[in-house]
Amino acid sequence: MKFNSELEWREDIGKSDTIHPIWAACVHYLNSMKNGMVLRKKRAKQFFLYLVCSNSSIDDPEYTEKELNECFQCVKNYVP
Repeated sequence: MKFNSELEWREDIGKSDTIHPIWAACVHYLNSMKNGMVLRKKRAKQFFLYLVCSNSSIDDPEYTEKELNECFQCVKNYVP
C-alpha cells in the first residue's frame, strides 16, 4: 500500500510529548506484537498510518488490527 498524505495535529502549549496521540497508541500496540508476526505487523503499521493520515479515529488499535487480520484470513480463501 502506498499513499501520499500529510499528518497534522495540535498540542497543548507546554506539553513535552510531540507524537500524534492516536499514532502513539498504534505504536504501543505494534510494539506489543510478537516478533514472529513480521508481515502482519508491517501490514498493520501501513494500515494505521493510512488511517491516521486520513484523520480517521482508531479507538482501539488492537481490535482494529485483529479485525483487519480476520479480513485478510477470509479473503485468502478466495484469492488464488
